[in-house]
Amino acid sequence: MVGPLRRLTALLAIAFATPSVGLALPGYHDQRPAATLLVPFFETGVDPAARPDDTLLSVVNRADVPRTVHVHVYDRDGRPVFFLNQVIAAHAVWSRAMRDLLAVTTAAARTALRVDDVYRGFLTIDTISTSATSQTPWSAGFPFFNSNDLEGYVYFTRLSQGSANGLSMVPIEVALASTLPSTLRGFYRSGDPRERIDVDARVCAERMVASEQCEPDVNGLVLRLHNRFFGSVSLGGRSRVVAFTWLPGFVGGPSVWCGEVSSRNCATSYGWRNFDASGAARVSTMLELPHAVNVLDVQLPFSGVASLQQVPSMGRRMQVYTFAFNSAAPQSNPNLSWDAIFEGWVDP
Repeated sequence: MVGPLRRLTALLAIAFATPSVGLALPGYHDQRPAATLLVPFFETGVDPAARPDDTLLSVVNRADVPRTVHVHVYDRDGRPVFFLNQVIAAHAVWSRAMRDLLAVTTAAARTALRVDDVYRGFLTIDTISTSATSQTPWSAGFPFFNSNDLEGYVYFTRLSQGSANGLSMVPIEVALASTLPSTLRGFYRSGDPRERIDVDARVCAERMVASEQCEPDVNGLVLRLHNRFFGSVSLGGRSRVVAFTWLPGFVGGPSVWCGEVSSRNCATSYGWRNFDASGAARVSTMLELPHAVNVLDVQLPFSGVASLQQVPSMGRRMQVYTFAFNSAAPQSNPNLSWDAIFEGWVDP
């Protein structure tokens, strides 16, 4: 393995040769500074007294000079809703609560983001080369600044109920080397040097690690999205699986994409399997993914693994990520309440 690893190390060192970045693996969301940060899910209660849920954003500029970032907020289907441009000083941190951002936007924007009693959607955060822009990041003239300088963290809070959990934003690194396969590049659109996290890029990365030729995924399907879930009757256990399935510029998830044009010849519902701790399948059904941000509730009297299977990758360009909230909330003993967030596994 020494030879293949040395070759891979040399290739990747060239691919991400910017001053603030060490070794990284394109095609996978490894934790390195990046030029783009993805927040795959936010949720804020409409009425904070009834739903104290909120999402806190924290972005670090690792560069020795100020950077301007463009923050774009989307609804759960991927429609752009509102944006802001923000200068972050050298080595500084910019932090905002989504509740505060929503408070100063328009009523129409809040309506667009509302899902029942919460505001829900996702965000992208990009370094830009100008002082401001109103364009969406997949627009041809979007002023990207191609330097991997950002770290990001997102906190999901219910402070009045004593809960706060964190998750790293998904770093989307810019890969400058023209020698990299095109399969690994183009997060927003063709020609964009930002790394992709779709199934083609993930399979290509796996083959590169094995010192094999980069090839795309065989069938354009996400084989499995795996998430740990927690269940307990006595502890009031429940989990929520977040499946982020986004094709930039498209409105809706894979169920909408596959149902829109019959010639795409892909399914609109997908296998949903819940396995207990022994590995036995206890739930086996089909469900749809109509949104870019899909929230799947798991309330079972046992713990195990939730598996979403054979999801079409929307023309092989669907950017995909998954994680799960796990909670205990026993009514008889509030002192035993807890929340935990675990990133899931994407098996291409």
